[in-house]
Amino acid sequence: MYYITMCEDGFGFKVPDIHIITEEDKYISDEIYNRFFEEQTQGKSLRLKNIDGETFEEIFEEYQPANDDLDNQPLSETEELKQRVAQLEAMVETLLNEKQN
Repeated sequence: MYYITMCEDGFGFKVPDIHIITEEDKYISDEIYNRFFEEQTQGKSLRLKNIDGETFEEIFEEYQPANDDLDNQPLSETEELKQRVAQLEAMVETLLNEKQN
């Protein structure tokens, strides 16, 4: 179970029992959460389209970053760690789902 939240630099994801969930946070399915990171690992840049959407396509949209030079800059250590944590959370969720089936 995941939630999407607005933050200073765009949006992020929250996990119950790890983060405090507020009324402004919107629930998203495991499928949508996992697909977001699958799309990113394929090199797609995604941004929030409509936090109140019901499907992946309603919530996110692919975009071409305005400055290709920005894409070639290394991520800050914090951003890299955030991505790694998010990917690990997605993998753990997938493994837990497989174990339950």
